[in-house]
Amino acid sequence: MIGYVGGGFRYYPMNTLIAIRKAYGPFYPTWDQGKYEKFLAQFELSERKKVKELSEGMKVKFALALALSHGAKLLIMDEPTSGLDPLSREELCDIILQLVREEGVSVLFSTHITSDLMRIADDIVYISQGKILAACPLKELLGKYKLAHFSSLAEATVANAIGVKSVKDGYEGLLPRDAKILSGVTLSDATIDNIIVHLEKANAGERYG
Repeated sequence: MIGYVGGGFRYYPMNTLIAIRKAYGPFYPTWDQGKYEKFLAQFELSERKKVKELSEGMKVKFALALALSHGAKLLIMDEPTSGLDPLSREELCDIILQLVREEGVSVLFSTHITSDLMRIADDIVYISQGKILAACPLKELLGKYKLAHFSSLAEATVANAIGVKSVKDGYEGLLPRDAKILSGVTLSDATIDNIIVHLEKANAGERYG
């Protein structure tokens, strides 16, 4: 079974949660009312409330409760933390980790918020303009590159740096971790943001260069 959760819950804003649950549950022969009530208690949701009365974070929690109460073992989440404040995003990431560890749920999670990936992702697939630029375990991706700082564009070109871009005091690009390093080049650990920015710039160069 598959469950789906998007960014918030924007259906039937004037309906109560109990009305939505009564319409939703009968579609699934495997609906588990006990599990649903457990999630309501865990998420501190009241079925008497209307959807419009819920915060964005509570809407996502309600969508999670519905998606997981019919035995879903694959949860597809499309930008579920978009529009949430940092505290709500952290709480939702904690809930996802709990579902994976305690409920045995697999999660396919799309997001543009890279800090969420660092919190919960095991594997990452980075897609740009329909092209897969990276697909591997997150730790492997972070260990694959170093961020290199160059004093000139010519220096970056000689080093075959990936996705070179101008910065305040020179140029930056990615280098494979095992690349031969030229004298004078400064290296640092590449963050997930660094990797995405430079892979995207390299991909754009292939498209338009």
